[in-house]
Amino acid sequence: MEVGLVRLEVALVHMRRGRLEEAVKWLRKAADAKQPRACYWLGCCFGRGWGVRASEEQAVMWTRASAKMGDRV
Repeated sequence: MEVGLVRLEVALVHMRRGRLEEAVKWLRKAADAKQPRACYWLGCCFGRGWGVRASEEQAVMWTRASAKMGDRV
């Protein structure tokens, strides 16, 4: 399994358990490994203020990064 996908899975476990700040940390690691779905989830986190301060600019940036990598949510 690719490292980015493993990091994404760790992030999603943290999200399900309500540890949003820890989830964002792992989502960033997965995004650094070019995992498109991690970028999508970072966009969601910034858009909704989950584990980070809400930022429309960051939400759009991460969502676009996800799309550029081929994620089709």
